[in-house]
Amino acid sequence: MTEEPRTDRIPVIGAQEVPGLDPAYADLLGEGPQEAGLPRFSAVTPERIEAAFEHAAGYQLEAISRLTALSEAPTFANTDVRFEESGLPLRRLQALIRLMISALAGSDVRDMWKRLAPRLAAHENAVYLDTALYARLRAVPTGDLTPADSFVHAHTLQEFELAGAALDPEARARVAELRVRIADLEAAFGAAVQRQQHARALVTDDATELEGLSAEELAAAEESVGEPDAGTARRWRLPLVNTSQQPALASLTRPETRRRLMELSLGRGIDGGPDDTRALITELTAARADLAGELGFGCFADLSTHAACAKTTAAAGDLLAQVLGPAIGKAARELRTLAEFGVAEGLIEPPGPAEPDPEQDADPGGAPDLHPADVTFLLHAYQQRTFHLDPAELAPYFELETVFADGVLYAASRLYGIGFRERDDLELYHPDVRAYEVTDADGAPLGLLLADFFARPEKIGGAWMDQLVDQGRLTGTRPVITLTCNITKPAPGQPATLSVDEVTTLFHEFGHVLHGLFSDVTFPSRSGTNVPRDAVEYPSQLNEMWQFDPEIVANYAWDRVRQSGIPAELLDRIRQSHRFGEGVRTLEFAAAVLLDLTWHSLEPGETIEDVVAFEQEVFHSAGIPAAVVPPRYRSAYFRHVFTGSYPAGYYSYLWSEVLAADTAAWFSERGGLDQDLGEQFRSTVLAPGGTRDMEDSFALLRGRPAIVRPLLLKRGLIEEE
Repeated sequence: MTEEPRTDRIPVIGAQEVPGLDPAYADLLGEGPQEAGLPRFSAVTPERIEAAFEHAAGYQLEAISRLTALSEAPTFANTDVRFEESGLPLRRLQALIRLMISALAGSDVRDMWKRLAPRLAAHENAVYLDTALYARLRAVPTGDLTPADSFVHAHTLQEFELAGAALDPEARARVAELRVRIADLEAAFGAAVQRQQHARALVTDDATELEGLSAEELAAAEESVGEPDAGTARRWRLPLVNTSQQPALASLTRPETRRRLMELSLGRGIDGGPDDTRALITELTAARADLAGELGFGCFADLSTHAACAKTTAAAGDLLAQVLGPAIGKAARELRTLAEFGVAEGLIEPPGPAEPDPEQDADPGGAPDLHPADVTFLLHAYQQRTFHLDPAELAPYFELETVFADGVLYAASRLYGIGFRERDDLELYHPDVRAYEVTDADGAPLGLLLADFFARPEKIGGAWMDQLVDQGRLTGTRPVITLTCNITKPAPGQPATLSVDEVTTLFHEFGHVLHGLFSDVTFPSRSGTNVPRDAVEYPSQLNEMWQFDPEIVANYAWDRVRQSGIPAELLDRIRQSHRFGEGVRTLEFAAAVLLDLTWHSLEPGETIEDVVAFEQEVFHSAGIPAAVVPPRYRSAYFRHVFTGSYPAGYYSYLWSEVLAADTAAWFSERGGLDQDLGEQFRSTVLAPGGTRDMEDSFALLRGRPAIVRPLLLKRGLIEEE
């Protein structure tokens, strides 16, 4: 059930208002002429954001000073609520900053964030190391609080304690210094990775090197170079995506081109240039280990998991062990199949005798001698030829417009009864962005969705959801959610078509969107996806189950030229093809999880100087054939864990997938796409946000704790008995 309304005890601020907001910056934070808390994006500049930051940070410190000076006895209403209010302007501003650095990151924005990151860390130190505020919070009586209030209060105290508020003055000073330094290093790492990702794109003036790419992909990659009055030459650029494996590797038929692209990808951050990230990693991991030690933990992973669902590093490692062993075995079998297939089909040369490499031990794991640049290519070719899947045959069924409107939005409407209406009257942050007004089953407004689908140079790679405005009864705000992807923009007049993986990504990210839209809590800071890292992917991974639901897929997989839906036989071949390769994909991911947990298991005072040697030892010790199957991210460009998003938390995707796979089984056992089931999931799991432990929400829904078996079955790592 959702959190109980408590407006009799906690006053509700006027809808969309931000207490303490200076009118000079109102248009930045949604108090201007637009509705729904949208900023006036044309007025957003790095300079104004920095000025607004100074005001918002100063306002919070002044509000806290007034709060700690109160003579009346502490209560939840006069302490927890006022503390929440003190941070509202800065919280709203931080959401806008995240949008800018992820979707509009020119050099001026990156420079702004490099300046602001350590200032933000210093401000958070000033807040969470305030001993007077911590003492007042500890004195709040909790006997008559609702379960949601009690949970929020307990977690607020935990945040202060994990920040170091209970330490002696000298230790608090060391913690504050470390946090500022860590924030500085994280910002520097993120900026370097983004520059490397752009600089190391594969560039060629010979289109024959790109044989295998479609005409549309070639057109999207072509650039004009030269002076207009001197004529233009032709050049093609394949930008890198975040991950080690690159999408173009599936199509490029020339082995030398594939290997060049793979080398460009794997060499990010270790080329010895100005954006080499190895020294940053060395200092950052050591600083995080020292921070954990100051706070009484044996390593940073212990600190990170303490406040998460896992609670301990050992629990996260145990889950990884249950997945890693089966993944290594399944991946080795798949790789042998691919090697035999590739030789038989003349796609690769038969492997010669292995040459010993004095710089590296032989990779364990039983994998054949394949070049890592060939794995994606062979996997794609095997799926095409074995299951007779031709991208040209698939593309007409997966146009972006129909997948999103008639698949993703339709599934949400069927399961939850909500509605979507596109808006063209709002000022947005880029011409490609589209706005949707979202309404509940009874027609009441739920929030606003901003969809930003297409890739562009100033975006970081990947796909993500964020909360530009948090839902909160305290403020009366409805959520404003951003959905961002990096889909290749089609030529003018042509439809954008998606791969099956990109369809999965849309359904996945929309699960996050629903988590934000369905939030029903009092405090904005606890709304929607403001839950522990290892729970945040649960709703998104669950939403993937509707991609191939018979009713949903029949509604969106539609060839508008032929006016026909996708044949059942073709759909079955797609499903079969995606089962093959699950071992390789799981191994790529599990290797990155292991890398993250090992980096963050360093003890205080421990330093790793040779980043590459450390990686090799991690993989060799675990029996991972990383020379054939590189991890999803190598350390040098592992943004998730070295920019502050998921440090010692990349395992959380697995933890969440356990919950999601078990919940998918719950839906299937009860009939699948049913609004009553949707309402149960919405009210029990999505609506409470960060006001209840996600493991408790799952147990309320399922009637028991989660088990790992549904995940192993879903990934094909074990067979049904």
